[in-house]
Amino acid sequence: MKLVCFIITLITLPLTHSAVAMPKTVVLIRHAEKPANESNIHLSEKGYARAAMLPRFFVKFDSASAIRLIAQGQKDADSSLRPIETVTPASRQFRQPILHQFVKGESRGMVDYLKSSHAFDGKTVVISWGHDELGAISRMLGDDQGDWSSKVFDRAWVFRYRNDGTLIQVEDIAQEF
Repeated sequence: MKLVCFIITLITLPLTHSAVAMPKTVVLIRHAEKPANESNIHLSEKGYARAAMLPRFFVKFDSASAIRLIAQGQKDADSSLRPIETVTPASRQFRQPILHQFVKGESRGMVDYLKSSHAFDGKTVVISWGHDELGAISRMLGDDQGDWSSKVFDRAWVFRYRNDGTLIQVEDIAQEF
């Protein structure tokens, strides 16, 4: 009898787990403000201040324990750390690691990973990235928000999904600090 129950469980297990992996919400942001010196890989003073306030913004979308963080990683020692620095205060406050294995030019791989990893199912995922790839990321997430202006640091594109991965709403929201 135990063997029969075990076999039935093995047969039906794939039916109980969704084939689609998708967060319930994706909050797409540009890294916080950068300094006037383009060669500086860190945030400006204003950028660090924004980063410190972002955890309060993120919990508008979900509880801290349900938020996951993804940031554009550093390609080499001269590459920007700003996307990571932008979500570092949230990482510390929420006690969540920052996934930063994908670097500039690898946004397709990051989105594919997001859509295939069940670790994000039903979660809110915050993505901090450089502005030049945010338009492409929005298209990969299911809606063309256009290109992100190089002068904008205080907005978020918020994508909401059904459990089956169907996009149901996209909002352009001010961070309001």
